[in-house]
Amino acid sequence: MTDGPTSPLETSRDVIVPEKSGGITTVAYEPNPDGSDPSPPLPDVYRGALDAAGVRALFSDISGLSGPAEVRLKAAAEAYAEVGPVTSDRACELLLAGLVRGVQLIYEHDGQTWFDTVLRRGAAFEVVRMAR
Repeated sequence: MTDGPTSPLETSRDVIVPEKSGGITTVAYEPNPDGSDPSPPLPDVYRGALDAAGVRALFSDISGLSGPAEVRLKAAAEAYAEVGPVTSDRACELLLAGLVRGVQLIYEHDGQTWFDTVLRRGAAFEVVRMAR
């Protein structure tokens, strides 16, 4: 693993949400066919599976950060829900109730912009995180 930004929720790059939520791990990128690094450099991507308690913990952790989070509701794979501004608490409720397919949270932490996308996968949830 390379050195890089730490997660806003933990200091480890391998596990960036509380262990009780199932954890998130770094996604490794393959080098180009010639062995060189992908160009332009891609941001680190973290993925993990969460249960309902883990989703609540994630939303709570992000709500506790300084500064507002932008919240986007996902209605389908390539479409956002047609609603006005929504709080992260309300977005969490809608996601857990199955009324939206996913939620994207965009927030600042330690001078970086982070994107967390939480998607419903049956009874479980998947989170994908990357920094800009």
